[in-house]
Amino acid sequence: MFKGKKRERKFYYYSSLISIALPIVILILEYFVYEDSTILDSGFRTFFITFMWILLVLAIARALHNYRKLKEISNKQEDNK
Repeated sequence: MFKGKKRERKFYYYSSLISIALPIVILILEYFVYEDSTILDSGFRTFFITFMWILLVLAIARALHNYRKLKEISNKQEDNK
């Protein structure tokens, strides 16, 4: 799909994947681990969940940025030919 250095493409792909998957996994684990638990007070839990959602939104923005970067690299390579 994209042309460019293989290492560079892998970096952008995997960094996007990890940055999106990590908050999702943490939110799912948090839900199952602390569902009936009173270990965490509700204020901290609310802050934690909100923080993870913010990280998820930022990760999606990063993935979009990486997608644009890959398109840019691909266009530069096509122009050089």
